This record gives sequence, structure tokens and C-alpha cells, in this order.
Amino acid sequence: MTMLSKDMGLRVRRCVSVFRHGDRSPSHNFFSNEEEESVWKSKTEIAEEFLEPLNAWFPISRKTIPTEHPVFGQLTMKGVEQLIERGRELRQRYDFNEDDVDVFSTNYTRTQQSAQSLLHGFFGSGKKVEIQVPHYADDIANAWDANDNLQKAVATASRNDSFFNDQEERFAATRKALTDHIPLYNSFPDKFLWIYSCDYFICRESHNLPILNNLQEHKDHTLNITAKRFLRWYHDPMICKLAAGGLLSKIKQHLTCGSVIKPYLLYSGHDITVLPLICAIGMWKEKYLLTSFEECWPGYASIITFELLVDDTDNNYFIRVLYNNLQLVAATPIDEFWEKHPLFPT
Repeated sequence: MTMLSKDMGLRVRRCVSVFRHGDRSPSHNFFSNEEEESVWKSKTEIAEEFLEPLNAWFPISRKTIPTEHPVFGQLTMKGVEQLIERGRELRQRYDFNEDDVDVFSTNYTRTQQSAQSLLHGFFGSGKKVEIQVPHYADDIANAWDANDNLQKAVATASRNDSFFNDQEERFAATRKALTDHIPLYNSFPDKFLWIYSCDYFICRESHNLPILNNLQEHKDHTLNITAKRFLRWYHDPMICKLAAGGLLSKIKQHLTCGSVIKPYLLYSGHDITVLPLICAIGMWKEKYLLTSFEECWPGYASIITFELLVDDTDNNYFIRVLYNNLQLVAATPIDEFWEKHPLFPT
């Protein structure tokens, strides 16, 4: 089945969509107490109850069962609703049926449930689509867990690039405030990561929970240094390719192969899945110098889609890239697209 594009009279022949999971509880218990756990349990249990029937329609095929905390890092009902809405938006654009779709997820409950929620929005009930979860070592949507070379390259860049030292010095007061006032860091200072600290602010604000008075002024600094660090890493073509290379290869293969079994591929992943794809097509270059977190970071349920389009009048092919319903790359002749974006494999 092929879909009619809303632009230029081109038909959509194939697609690859990569999306981030929905709203979730924080990855850690920042207050290290039962009260905090109870707050978030009330928000994740509702999602679990809602999603239970979806296991029959959208079963999950796992190589290994994820080892996770039952409350922290889990999808909330707000996250479920975000992905259902995203699925409905995709249905407005594409008319694929259940036999046209292959769905993959990283080995996290929140990404698997996000895939179920999106499929529920896209198909409604009664359709059966399996969600495939590869072994973590083969997971192209989560290179940070699967690729040791990525971890080594990031560590080397962080040591040798003066940008990172400069940022640490500039935001030293923010780091001290976080480690002084967040109980988790008081007890386990080695757990400090900027990206974990973002969780504290984002998750609490998403659910109208209070921020400690001592930390309110440090919110923007925490978010912005995190965005700058990742964008600086992905500005390095080698690191960007290590982070996104498996997906880039799969996207190109799917959009150029003469025949495919199913025309629509969906990958449910993380912010660190979506962001390097955006950087790989040349977006947000140099933004690590000026950017704010809100300008560049993939929010919950963000989605990037690569479309293969055909012009039936002359049988020419094009690629277009969409991000959260906005056009990142206009329809470009296919060979020209690959030439302009050298991080895709040759």
C-alpha cells in the first residue's frame, strides 16, 4: 500500500519513524524515601492498568526481560496519552494496515509501552502487531547501552576537549547546589550526572510537583549544560555515527532496497535515540554554542520520520524528513539526499 502525500503530489512509498517514549517518572528516587516512591507509584500504576488489555493486541517479543525499578523510569498515564495522540496524528498522514508495519523497541518497559500506546492510537483496538525487542547488544536504537566504543569516544572527548572543562567550571555553582540539596547525591555523590539532574526538574514540573527553593534558579543551567554537552558530542561525526550509525544504515537500506516485506518501520526509543539522527542530517550545527534545552532537546513523544516519496509522472524518487509535524528536510532527489548527508553509509 502507498500513501498520498499532502505536498507536491508525491506518493509516500515507505517510511521509517523513530520516536521517544512518553512522559515518565524520574529515573531515580531523588529524595531516597518511601514518600517519593509512593507519589510516583500512583502515577505509573494508572498507566499499567490502562495498558493491560493492549498486551493482547500488541504483544511484546523480548530476548531478555528488562531489569528495572518497578516505579522509577516508568511510563505515566500522561505518557500513554501523548503516544496515543502521536499515533492518531500518524494515522491522519498514513493509511498503512497491520500487515504493513514492523515495530521495534529498546529493552525498557517505558519504550515498549510507548510503542503499544502509539499503535493503539494508530490502529485502535482489534488489530494485532507484535513489538520486537532485540537483545541489548544488537539494539540499534540504543547505542549508549549497546556500543562500548561510543562510551569510550565520549569519555575521550570529555577529557580532551576544553569545551567540557569550560562548561563544568562555568556551572560549578549549579553542580554544587544540586549535590548539596538533592538527597540522592548526598548519599551517593558518584551517581551525579547532568542528564539525571534534568530528570529532577522535568519530571516534577510535568506533574506540578514542587521544586526545592534552593534549586529553582539552577533549573535552566542544568537543562542547558546537558543539551550543550550532547550537541557538542554529536558535532563530532565519529561520535554521531557511533550513536546513530545502526539506525542510519537501517533507514538507508529500507528506503533504497528494491523490495521490502513491510513498508513502514517504527522504532520506539529515547531522547538519545532521536537527537543524533537530527544531528546526522546536519540540523542544529553549532547550536551547542548558543542553544537552550527547549530549542533542541527531543521532548516526550518526539518523532522523526524519513519518507521515501515517488513522483508517478516520471518515476523519480525523493526523501523528506519530518520532525514533530514540521519539515526538517524538504523533498530532495534521493541521490542528492545521500550526497548531502555523508553520515549515512555508502
